[in-house]
Amino acid sequence: WARDPIYNNTVSIFPWTDSRSLSEVLLDARDIKIVMYKIILELNRTVSKGFFHMDIKPLNIIVDSVYEDGDYVTKKSNILIIDWNLVNFYYEGAMFDFRRGTSCYQAPELMIWSKYYTPNVDVWSLGVSMYYIITGKKPLKNCSKDALAGLIKFVGYK
Repeated sequence: WARDPIYNNTVSIFPWTDSRSLSEVLLDARDIKIVMYKIILELNRTVSKGFFHMDIKPLNIIVDSVYEDGDYVTKKSNILIIDWNLVNFYYEGAMFDFRRGTSCYQAPELMIWSKYYTPNVDVWSLGVSMYYIITGKKPLKNCSKDALAGLIKFVGYK
C-alpha cells in the first residue's frame, strides 16, 4: 500500500504478472468450467475471511499464463481477482446504506437499494461476467442504474 501525501489517497501496489484476460483464455466449455470453479473457490475464501469484492466483472479477473508445448493450460493456471478498492466487510445481519460496483454486473438487491445483502452479490456478478465472456454480449442493452432498477421493480423483485 502507498499513500499520496497531497490528497491522502491510498493505492494498492502489486507485482507484475504475466497474465491474460478471461476472454483470451476461455476457449471452450472445459476451460470455462475450470475457471468458474477456481473463481468460486476464491470468492468462498474471501467470504470465509469476512469480506466480499463488490465489483466482480471480466476486467477484474485475470488468469496467469501457464504454457506447455506452446499451448495454454487452463487447469494449471491461477485465477487472480484484482481491484479490491470496493471491498465490503460482511457479518450476519449487516445492514448497508451504500452501493458499489459496475451497474451492468450489480445484483438486483443493489439496484433497488436493499439495506440487506450478502456476499451472494458477487455470485450474481460472476454469472453476468460469464454470460458476457461466453456470448460476447451483456444480458441487457441499457446498463444505466435507473434503467436496471426500473426493470427490477417492473418484474416485482422486492
